[in-house]
Amino acid sequence: MVLSVAGCGYHLRGSVPAGPAAAGSTVRAIHLSGDRSSPLFGALQQLLAEAGTPPVPREQAALELRILGERAERQVLSVGDMARVQEYRLNYDARFEVRDRTGRLLLPPQTLHRERDIRFDETAVNALVAESEQLFQDMRRAVAREILRRLAALQDEGTPNTEPESRKGTGSGTQREAP
Repeated sequence: MVLSVAGCGYHLRGSVPAGPAAAGSTVRAIHLSGDRSSPLFGALQQLLAEAGTPPVPREQAALELRILGERAERQVLSVGDMARVQEYRLNYDARFEVRDRTGRLLLPPQTLHRERDIRFDETAVNALVAESEQLFQDMRRAVAREILRRLAALQDEGTPNTEPESRKGTGSGTQREAP
């Protein structure tokens, strides 16, 4: 079984270095803007610092990564007998855009979405809250890594004057993570 799984190209997620430096791209100075109290803002600052490219002031930046917003919500997924919740779906959305130092839009506003399903055990309500927070944190870091991969790809393209057809529009990415 191990050989068939290894032969099909499946790999465990593992730890991958984050940020533009990890992608082998030319690292440029990046300015982060948006709500500084946002958990996503903090996650991006941390990942950029880990990659050796901490955010810089706007006047020193080649690119500006603007966080337009984020949303984390929990919705009921299934209800069992006696109208008791059995599962929740955790949704996390983040919106961002990228501009160059002159303010020209390089990546239009994009939304990245992650979701996870979580079983509810009414005997462990506190555990549900803690697990939900941990899952939201994991989804936030996954979105932050995806944003940095897109920045790296943009930098590898040489920051074009116009966007390729595949990047035009609102652009979005949705990923459903396995429980």
